[in-house]
Amino acid sequence: EIEGLSVLILEDSEGDFLILKQMLIENGFNTKHIRWVRSIAELSYNQEAFVLCDLNVEDSQGITTLQGVMRLVPKLGTSVIAFTGEDDEGIAQEAIHLGVQDYLIKGSFSKAFLRKTLLFAHERTKLLQDLYHQEGKTKAAEHNLKEEAMRGKRFQLQLLSSQLNPHFIFNAMSSIQHSVLLNNVEDTLAFISKFSSLMRQVLENSRKELITWSDEELFLTTYLDIERFRFENSFDYRFDIEEGLDAESLHIPPMMIQPYLENTVVHGLGNLKGRQGEVVISLRHENGHVVVTIMDNGVGRGKAIALRSLRVGSHVSRAMHINEQRVSLLNAVYQTDLFKVEVTDLMQDGKPSGTRV
Repeated sequence: EIEGLSVLILEDSEGDFLILKQMLIENGFNTKHIRWVRSIAELSYNQEAFVLCDLNVEDSQGITTLQGVMRLVPKLGTSVIAFTGEDDEGIAQEAIHLGVQDYLIKGSFSKAFLRKTLLFAHERTKLLQDLYHQEGKTKAAEHNLKEEAMRGKRFQLQLLSSQLNPHFIFNAMSSIQHSVLLNNVEDTLAFISKFSSLMRQVLENSRKELITWSDEELFLTTYLDIERFRFENSFDYRFDIEEGLDAESLHIPPMMIQPYLENTVVHGLGNLKGRQGEVVISLRHENGHVVVTIMDNGVGRGKAIALRSLRVGSHVSRAMHINEQRVSLLNAVYQTDLFKVEVTDLMQDGKPSGTRV
């Protein structure tokens, strides 16, 4: 429960503060427990459970702001959550390195997502306290410490998974807006229905460490139908499941495949000219293990990167970086090295003919 916890908000925009305050109140916080300061100079720490820190305030900007906050806030007992108006991968990594529990983009999160972020951050903070308090004890206590560390990795897996949702949600919302502007009522209603189904699946799956392949296939089917609508049916997709594989007994981490499919659809197939795109998601037994393969007939990674650089410069996919972290954590949690991702550029007659993941 969070209604008794206090919050300190560092934000020089009164409008942004009021939006955050309203979100917190609607999430069960007592308005008396929400404190606001406009600058680093005004900041004082009164044992708040959360510090929400805007990285760009009048008397300090970016990482300098965060460094000032972290000097005033104890490393244990408080969850620091940074937020800014720009999605800057470099600043995000520096913020995490300084010890923040999460990094949010203004305007990109809902009331429900904020609550989930706060709960995860608070849970991780309490977990860190437990870990530090157990240091220096007997061998039995050291064993318990390892168990707690593994639990921390599982929380981190859940947190990373929850960060993968915004990109395709915003893409879907822009498609709804486009359809409304065209006065295409039937398509818009059908699309909203699909979008609502996708959101329900995302919320349901995000509560689980693993989901069945049948649930994953249902989620990916809904997602791909939405993308086909957005790209005006310019590509087809199909699932190719090896005979004998039981979709109910196979399990997979949620949101593991979707980022690669999004790259396939948006950058590989979305840039195709003069021919229909196709993506095949296959499931196979190989050497006693299960392998998921995504294969497309798109423009290939080289051309996709060149086209993307014309639009967004040297942008690095945040979803890809998050999934790399998840793969490493999955191997640690399950004490294996079998979780891995391999990407191959497909060629035909010396020319790029697609990508296999």
